[in-house]
Amino acid sequence: MNGSQAALFNVLFIEDDAAYANILKRRLLESTHPSFSVEHFDRLETGLNHLAGGKTDVVLLDLCLPDSRGIDTLMKVRAQAPEVPVVVSTAVDDDAMAVEAVRRGAEDYLVKGRGDSRVIWRVLCYAIERHRQREALQNLSWMDELTGLYNRRGFLALGEQQIKLARRSGAGFLIFFVDLDNFKQINDTYGHTEGDRLLAEFAKILKGVFRGSDIVARIGGDEFVALAIRAHEAVAGALLDRLTDRLRDARALHNPLSRLSVSMGAQKFDPGHPASLDELLSRADRQMYVSKQSKKNSHKKILVVEDDPTISKFLGVRLKSLDFDVIAAADGQAGLEGARRELPDLIILDLKLPKLSGEEVCKAIREDRDKKFAATPIIMLTAKCSDVDRVIGKVIGANHYISKPFGTEELLERVRELTDTAWGGPPHETPHV
Repeated sequence: MNGSQAALFNVLFIEDDAAYANILKRRLLESTHPSFSVEHFDRLETGLNHLAGGKTDVVLLDLCLPDSRGIDTLMKVRAQAPEVPVVVSTAVDDDAMAVEAVRRGAEDYLVKGRGDSRVIWRVLCYAIERHRQREALQNLSWMDELTGLYNRRGFLALGEQQIKLARRSGAGFLIFFVDLDNFKQINDTYGHTEGDRLLAEFAKILKGVFRGSDIVARIGGDEFVALAIRAHEAVAGALLDRLTDRLRDARALHNPLSRLSVSMGAQKFDPGHPASLDELLSRADRQMYVSKQSKKNSHKKILVVEDDPTISKFLGVRLKSLDFDVIAAADGQAGLEGARRELPDLIILDLKLPKLSGEEVCKAIREDRDKKFAATPIIMLTAKCSDVDRVIGKVIGANHYISKPFGTEELLERVRELTDTAWGGPPHETPHV
């Protein structure tokens, strides 16, 4: 307490002995330095309901109630509100239970009928102060110094608490995994000081996107997670839109975030089909990775040079579903012109083509004066296996040779290798939950 204004502590008193409850309540209300506000309930259930909805600084708890007895009574209160200190009230012959209660998380204990008003006040005040000091120390170990968000340790501890609460209440929540795109490149280009400033600025935006009651953390270098309490699937897209808008506003101000984009994945915790926190994070991480890779794919062009319209259409549809830009050419001459004009990241080239053969197109590309264009990766499609040996002997520089009819997965694996991309299914505009 500082100055002349006395502290006011809100006490939740759960006690079924009406006479004792009235005496103790009167003693607490007599105090002015500090002052106490007392809410009294004679059943654990009604006490827990109040604890869930009201501001409580300390719980004074009888361990033997009509609807709960023993240490289990304490554990139910601790599970409901681990952030609130508990002082247990015991009978004269319950010292062993009182000591066990302290061992299991109670701050202190009072023996009924013993101690004057000052002792009671002191026990409650010390319990509150000890708990706050311990929380402050704990928070230091749970916080990320650079961003002011929770760190991995803090997020995991608070996330486990939310899983327990969600299982009891039946209300789910959403886990988000957010990763900064190309952060390493930004860090290497502008230096670690600028990189740290960018992380701190992004943390401010992230805190503004989520509610104050949500849990937001930085769990790695450029990896952030958030737990949105009592949120449903429809919220995921809205949160991504809000984050995108905030980043767009930052770019307009030309601050460090102007060079930044993010990828996000989301997962729902369903109390009816519960998963562990590690599982939820892993799934959200995978969704984030798919989102990130779809962005990389969307900037890459593939030229398909194939005179069979059925094969050309099939390849176009399959590659577009993976977010590649696809250009099609039906003969060798058009393919070579398209390659020089579009500068694709990969060429899928049929061996037998009108006007110019696949061999001639490949040779022209490899002999081009533009070294970057000459190094364009090429997958050669051949009509039969016997052509492969002939092509390998004559065409220098085709990266892979695949015989028709080819397996889709085999071809896509070669595409993945040569474009340095990956996918986990069709990309999504918004986080998939």
